[in-house]
Amino acid sequence: MHRCLLIQEVLHLICADVSTYPCPDLLALALVCRRFFDASMDHFWRSVPGLLPVLWCLPASIWRAPLTRRGIENAVLTRAIIPADLKRFKTIYAHRAQDSGNNLFRIPADVHQALGFAFQSQPIFPNLVGLTYCCWEGFPYNIGMLLGPRIDAIELRFGDSKLAKMSTLPMLSEKCPALLHFILHTDYSPEIGRQMNHVLPGWTQLRTLIVPHLPEESLRVVAGLPHLLKLSLTQVDSKFGDTFSPISSQPVFPILRELYITADTPTLCINLLKVATNCPLEKFALEYEESTLDWYNIFSALAGLYNKATLKNISVEDNDLQESGAPRTAGQLRPLLSFTNLTHVQLRTCYGLDIDNAFLHEMAIA
Repeated sequence: MHRCLLIQEVLHLICADVSTYPCPDLLALALVCRRFFDASMDHFWRSVPGLLPVLWCLPASIWRAPLTRRGIENAVLTRAIIPADLKRFKTIYAHRAQDSGNNLFRIPADVHQALGFAFQSQPIFPNLVGLTYCCWEGFPYNIGMLLGPRIDAIELRFGDSKLAKMSTLPMLSEKCPALLHFILHTDYSPEIGRQMNHVLPGWTQLRTLIVPHLPEESLRVVAGLPHLLKLSLTQVDSKFGDTFSPISSQPVFPILRELYITADTPTLCINLLKVATNCPLEKFALEYEESTLDWYNIFSALAGLYNKATLKNISVEDNDLQESGAPRTAGQLRPLLSFTNLTHVQLRTCYGLDIDNAFLHEMAIA
């Protein structure tokens, strides 16, 4: 063997170059020798598709029929999973996983439960730092076995309202104290709002927060987070409230760089902008359905930001398809001229823009 292949950094560069899933070349490298095995397995296990790789490491004798990808949904255990069944997985593979992607295969609920008992509340992947968990109708909901103290980024996708009946968010707060980035895609409900009220005061280190909606109590907490860089509300519904009054003793969004809101009305967005005047915003996007509101109100609220030099990207879109709608005029857009460093402006309206060449020239100069 050439001496350069004895250098771990060189081996990891080779493995990184061939680590495209499903990684047949990595498996071939793992069979070369022990030195190649460790480097290739680090890359092979770095990102795992949920719990399926764990099942492949269990003894074949515990399954009623041979375990196959196509038959995983109908897998049947012949006995309980015991700690001895997991020895190879725990000692050789578990510590290598850093990111767990989507669960690509539906694993039966009793298999989930058996794994939970076997790991005895310990995280399956102890060094996991990123978790993406998709849970649609009919999937088991045992997410706790994937949570660990090193996780700093979580994305949850729930296709129904069952999240509201679980204590998932308090569990995250307890098991993932280092959480920096949290993304939640699900239908909003008051129960989810109550869970957010419970956990957000403890997430003072958050950098990214993407959720459907926030009740006013949670929004006050989020507005004061000292490290929050990105906030996205993807399903703001005025029936759950769209008012906002910050806590007077704290700064409002002190270092927020990106704000994205999708709503039925732009009221909450305007209320946020009116009080976040010191926010060093760089990217702003608003999508809403009510077209009766004058765009001047939105852009005037934006123009109230003290530091206008930071804003570079603006996107506003109304999706109301009512027959009675008027084009957006130059007067409604004029507050945008106060921003001198804009590099991207995207405006979409169902009724078009009524602006003349003179105003276009003003925009071009600005």
